[in-house]
Amino acid sequence: MTSSLFGSPAYRDALSCPASSDQDFGPRINPTCRAFDFTLAFEDAFFSLIVSAVFLAISPWRIWHLSRSSVKVASFRLALSKIAVIATLTVLHLAFTVVRLQSKDLYTPISSASGALSVIASFSSLCQSFFHDQRSVKPSDVLILYFSASFILGLPRLRTLWSLDAEDASKALWTLILIFTILAIVVESIHKTRALRPAYKLVTVEQTIGFWSRGFFVWLLPMFRAGYSTVLRLKDVPEVDIDLQEQTTRTDLRNSFGRSRAEKFRLLRTTLACNKAGLLLVVIPRIILSVFRFAIPFLIERAVAQLNSPNDETNRYFGQSLVGAFVLVYVGIAVSKAVYWHMAYRVLARIRAGLTGLIYQHTIHLRACDVQHSAALTLMGTDVERIVETLRLMHEIWASVPEIAVAVWLLSRQVSYAALLPVSVCLASIAATSLVAKRFGPAQRQWVEGVEKRVAATSDALGNIKTVKMLGFETHVSQMIRKLREIELQISSKFRTLLVWSIVLSNAPSDIAPFATLAVSAVIAITTSQSALQVSQVFSSLAIISMVTEPLVMFCQALPNFTQAVSCFGRIEKFLLLAPATQTPAEDSSPSLALDNLPRAATDSGSIFRFQNATISWGSEDGDAVLHDLTADIKPGFTAIIGPVGAGKTTLLSSLIGETFAAQGAMSNPLSYVAFSPQTPWIMDDTIARNITAGQGTDVDAKWMDICIDRCGLRADIESFPSGLQSPTGPNGSFLSGGQRQRVALARAMYSKRSVVILDDITSGFDPATSKEVVAQLFSRDGHFRKAGISVVLATHDMRLLHLMDNLIVLECGKIVRSGPSTDIVSQMPSLAADENGPNGAISQGSEVKSGEESRANDSTEERPPHDARATSLLDEQRQQGNWSVYRYYAGSAGIWPIASWVVCTLAGAVISTYTTIWVDEWISSSSGGESADNLGLYLSIYSLLVVATVASTLGECFVFIVTIIKNTASNLHSDLLNSTLKAPLSFFLETDTGSIVNRFSQDMNLIDMSLPLQAIQFMSGFAYCFVRLIVIAILGRYLAAAVPVMGLAVFLVQRYYLRTSRQVRLLEIETKAPLYTHFTDSIKGVATIRAYHLEDTFGERLGELLNQSQKPFYMLSLIQQWLTLVLDLMVGGLAVMLVAVALSLTGSRISAGALGVALVLSLQFNNLLSHTILAWTKFETSVGAVARVQQFVQTTPEEHVGTPVPAREWPVEGTVEFDGMTACYLPQGPPVVLDVNLKIESGEKLAICGPSGSGKSSLIMALLKLVEVREGRILVNGTDIAAFQNSDLRSHLNPIPQEPYFLPGTFKFNLDPHGQTDEATLISALKKVKLWEKVEAKGGLDTELVMSELSVGERQLLSLARAILVPSKILILDEAMSNVDENTEAFMQDIIMSEFKDRTIIAVMHRYSYINQFDKVLVMRKGRMVECDKPSVLLGRDSMFRKLYHSNY
Repeated sequence: MTSSLFGSPAYRDALSCPASSDQDFGPRINPTCRAFDFTLAFEDAFFSLIVSAVFLAISPWRIWHLSRSSVKVASFRLALSKIAVIATLTVLHLAFTVVRLQSKDLYTPISSASGALSVIASFSSLCQSFFHDQRSVKPSDVLILYFSASFILGLPRLRTLWSLDAEDASKALWTLILIFTILAIVVESIHKTRALRPAYKLVTVEQTIGFWSRGFFVWLLPMFRAGYSTVLRLKDVPEVDIDLQEQTTRTDLRNSFGRSRAEKFRLLRTTLACNKAGLLLVVIPRIILSVFRFAIPFLIERAVAQLNSPNDETNRYFGQSLVGAFVLVYVGIAVSKAVYWHMAYRVLARIRAGLTGLIYQHTIHLRACDVQHSAALTLMGTDVERIVETLRLMHEIWASVPEIAVAVWLLSRQVSYAALLPVSVCLASIAATSLVAKRFGPAQRQWVEGVEKRVAATSDALGNIKTVKMLGFETHVSQMIRKLREIELQISSKFRTLLVWSIVLSNAPSDIAPFATLAVSAVIAITTSQSALQVSQVFSSLAIISMVTEPLVMFCQALPNFTQAVSCFGRIEKFLLLAPATQTPAEDSSPSLALDNLPRAATDSGSIFRFQNATISWGSEDGDAVLHDLTADIKPGFTAIIGPVGAGKTTLLSSLIGETFAAQGAMSNPLSYVAFSPQTPWIMDDTIARNITAGQGTDVDAKWMDICIDRCGLRADIESFPSGLQSPTGPNGSFLSGGQRQRVALARAMYSKRSVVILDDITSGFDPATSKEVVAQLFSRDGHFRKAGISVVLATHDMRLLHLMDNLIVLECGKIVRSGPSTDIVSQMPSLAADENGPNGAISQGSEVKSGEESRANDSTEERPPHDARATSLLDEQRQQGNWSVYRYYAGSAGIWPIASWVVCTLAGAVISTYTTIWVDEWISSSSGGESADNLGLYLSIYSLLVVATVASTLGECFVFIVTIIKNTASNLHSDLLNSTLKAPLSFFLETDTGSIVNRFSQDMNLIDMSLPLQAIQFMSGFAYCFVRLIVIAILGRYLAAAVPVMGLAVFLVQRYYLRTSRQVRLLEIETKAPLYTHFTDSIKGVATIRAYHLEDTFGERLGELLNQSQKPFYMLSLIQQWLTLVLDLMVGGLAVMLVAVALSLTGSRISAGALGVALVLSLQFNNLLSHTILAWTKFETSVGAVARVQQFVQTTPEEHVGTPVPAREWPVEGTVEFDGMTACYLPQGPPVVLDVNLKIESGEKLAICGPSGSGKSSLIMALLKLVEVREGRILVNGTDIAAFQNSDLRSHLNPIPQEPYFLPGTFKFNLDPHGQTDEATLISALKKVKLWEKVEAKGGLDTELVMSELSVGERQLLSLARAILVPSKILILDEAMSNVDENTEAFMQDIIMSEFKDRTIIAVMHRYSYINQFDKVLVMRKGRMVECDKPSVLLGRDSMFRKLYHSNY
């Protein structure tokens, strides 16, 4: 057996082997000694001495580092096993060294040094093993790599020893050394989770496994099995370790950013510096990967040349060695690539967590005006994601430079000066791509702006969908959003065309460079009478050319992307440099602490806040002033800020918490650690409990919360909710009524126990009973705020609160007209006293107040829509296996002919590109066969045509999809989504999270517009190229064809095993982003409240929790994609090894040298293509998930009743309204909210609808507007049953004014007259009637863009009234239209309504009764039923329910 394996002894003796052959460095031994082997000296130097020296150089540092760490393991059991194995290994090395030094046959000049270093290294590994076992939670990578390298490099020596006539002792000892080396690898790889001390038990799986388990991703297999067999949940995804979590990464980045003094690229430099250890470690496996890759051309050349060599014994051994070399190289490529990307993805995960956390932390420290203008959400989402995506190729940029240089040098050895042509072609491609890329920025910026406008308009419409439907604006909204979509697509067409040319130009070198190089080389050979190119040269050159073009193309693609990342870093840096709002944090609730160290205004201990001649503006010190020459002291106690609409009350309150700037004069430092509730209460999309505790989910004082709930009148509401305190509030509190939102905000203020409470019109949404109860519980002499000594600063329109105040500040036109004690101000302004002591009476200061529970005990769906009952995620089966109907739906939206054209272009490109390599074989074979050079022109002409056809196919493929198909799908899918959304009944929006719908229009449309096309092209192109190449490889490989079905089956099983898990992890990644975005959005909306409460740390911790949850699927998705690449690399490597083995090892394989070269080059390309294709398929399925969500939404969203149009444009001719036994409900299966209402309203009659909260007031008018479902009875308008009418058409013929005004994006003119049927003079007249024309004129007139933020709440309501004046409908509907305005504005609006609509029917829902006598009748509702309906005087004159309501309205 020995002679058959290592050569015949007779053969060696006959050729007389030189005695000193093994003492030379070789590396190859003289063939007369051994058929094919290394010299002993070479093995000593490179397989032993160098490895030991490197290990010994690292060992002292590792031992020193470990010695400084704490002991983490509670047991010595595993350590003793390691010591036993490594000690035995050390003894064996010592014994082998002794035996060897005594043998002349094994002696070399460096054998002593090599043996000594091996013994010392083994002993050093013994010490390091013990320290690492006790002081580290994971196995030692250094030891595992050292023992692995020793084993692999020890195999050639074992072969050498058994081929020599050496002593049996050396052979046995070295065999034992290798066996114990394997044992050392095994014991060093054992994890020690169970033996860890309690403090270190919570480490992740990744932290406890060895190098090879991580390198081959063995630790991911349990998750793959779970994903294949069950539906993955977030808990099934492994946790990320502390180095990848938000707190660690954000703290490192923040500290480094704060220390940096760099003037340029500060954030970029800081980010790289924070991750320098990880970035530098990635360099090692990346260099090793390059080395293995460069070995492939040499192997191809040697394999092809070997086929033309004589079939003697030496060449047979050489062929077997080549097969082994192929195995080593392909395994090396697979493992080094896996390790490289694993380490790279860890760095990317750190960067993602650090930047996201840093952006959020800075956001919640900014003023609200700065946050609104900074697009912080875009920075956290788009910019961070783009940075992570582009930095993924960061190492490819630097690695491509030496790879290109080495590849060009290697190529020059084959084709001389023609080696410069691939570089020239690539540089030309880069230049052309750069010219295209210059236009990318402006084109993409315009497109993004178009997307932002459309999404903002859509989000605004959906956020006000109830108002949109009340106004009958569905058609206007649809037309507006469609127009914005058309503009967006028109703008994006330029970008998409540029993108097509960029793709074609960047990929062209892979086709053009081989042609140019081989053509010029052939021409040079003929003109200089050189020998023709050989087959081995050509296919080695093709492999090297790909190693030139691929790094250059990668460089060409990665560098512009890196510049995009730099731009993203720049935008984030600019945001981080925005000055935070200055605060003086306080650790306790003492008000005086907030006044310490006030350099801008002297403040005595008796003031909470002081203004001294201050001129206040929003946005910046140079902004338009809102408050002028403000001088005031806000003292402890109760202070009210009063004044007409637009006087500056909100601005003054915002100044207290640092939201404004003092352009002139001075004001105190902003208050912190105070309770604050803005005019529109800030409600998070969370539970009621978490809103009351301001996001604090743990350490809740349940007893104190119960007290707060009772004092704020929330007990009955919460008890009526299905989940009580754990009931969701919905986006912006959409599941709560306006009054409930305000009471939750009050409960939050009370629960916080802050010493200063700042409230902005907090009672505007309360009904009389609730208002009386809450005010008595909190503000009266016996109220909580008084008893607790809490100072209250509030802006209010309700003059009847003033007698409870200690001090008043009266504002008019941005100036203080009066300030001082409330008694003095009231005496100076008799109108305030009259209001205070009006017919309803002032609230009692000490009397016991009856609970308002009865009035709220039956809160209906009107006030509390149910939680989201419709699942927006895909079905579990679809999560695992997908849904093929989605592809049919997408193809239908794209069109048959565009899809067919795309497929034809793709297949043509794959066939032509593959045939090009076969054509090169034909050409070179003919040249080697002695054919005349006259045929060179023919071969080159056909070759050039094939190259041109390949590039043209790529151009056609990209153009058809990116330009034509996108235009169709983007328009059609968006139209389907928009139609389904606007046609859905209101009940759908009450059940469905509005944020999830907005996500369809933003993220899903973005995936459909951009990501899906690129990934579809990558997948389809890769699939076609892989399919064609595999067929050609099978044909050329002859016997290999039998293995192709097996490999196809293996690929199918792998992708099926992989896709089930990757699909679910990708969905989990998307799903875990949703709460992250929700929290970020909530924080942006409530940033002023967060800072006022001094809750930045609490919300930062919550962001950290959500981000850490999001990190899990993000990181794992990257790793499982790399697992797929590893498996495919090994499979394709196995294919190449089988091909070489069949060609070189089997006699009569009949595989020609050219065929082997073609097959090996194609297999080299097939490797990358296959992994990229499956990865593209995974990403494509993710993007198709957006289509699936659109399809599911369209299929499952209910549609409003499709009826007939109203009879005529002037309908209703008369304003009669009749409810005939009408019972209505919000949901088809829900409880009724209005029951058995029988009521007739005559034309021109004025009806006021009153009742406690939840009594069904708004539900009644919503039934009239067909916003709720009429279950029984009917509603007649103008004598016609409205059930037959189309809903939106009916609403457009009525004239509602909702409680919350809504305006479309556009001009004042468009918003006043969306139909465009009124002349400008009439529009101006309407504005003059509501006293808004001067303000509109000052802004530029009717054609000026309407900016909501520039109007106060009262001014918006007046603008709504102006719009209603222009509507000719006979029926006016008021849904608490004056609840958010002051009494002067209310009186003004009431006068306009009674004068402008005196001949029309008016139906008004109200809870203020100051002008009740102007109505003809009052309808009182309770628990959804009519209680009474009569003239106001009649009801007030008897013991009626309305009389009780009237007198409770203080």
